[in-house]
Parts: sequence; structure tokens; C-alpha cells
Amino acid sequence: MAHKLKLKDIGMDSMEILYYERQAARKKAYAAKKRKITKIKERPDIRLRKKPETDVFNISLKKAI
Repeated sequence: MAHKLKLKDIGMDSMEILYYERQAARKKAYAAKKRKITKIKERPDIRLRKKPETDVFNISLKKAI
């Protein structure tokens, strides 16, 4: 609430305040989605994890290198 009061002090109306708040929320959501996608890509494939003879640890090390 204090943030909104500061924005009103510098002369922003309510529509401008909403615009910048939504813009910040969109950027935050985009960054979170991007982090989630990269985290999913780094996981070994499900088929490889189900095979008992496959060493998943070595596969993830090879991807890291």
C-alpha cells in the first residue's frame, strides 16, 4: 500500500499504477516459467530413469560438463 502512495505522490493516476503493477507481475511469472522449463530440461529422461542398469547420476554429470 505504501508503494501505491509513493506512486501517487509522483503524479501517477490509478490506470498507470495498474499498468506497471501488471507489467511487474507478468515479468515475474515469465521468469518463474522460464526457470521451471530449464529445470525440467535438466532432468534425465523418464525412460532412462526406469531402467535399472542405467546410471542416472553419470548422465546428469555428462550433461553438466
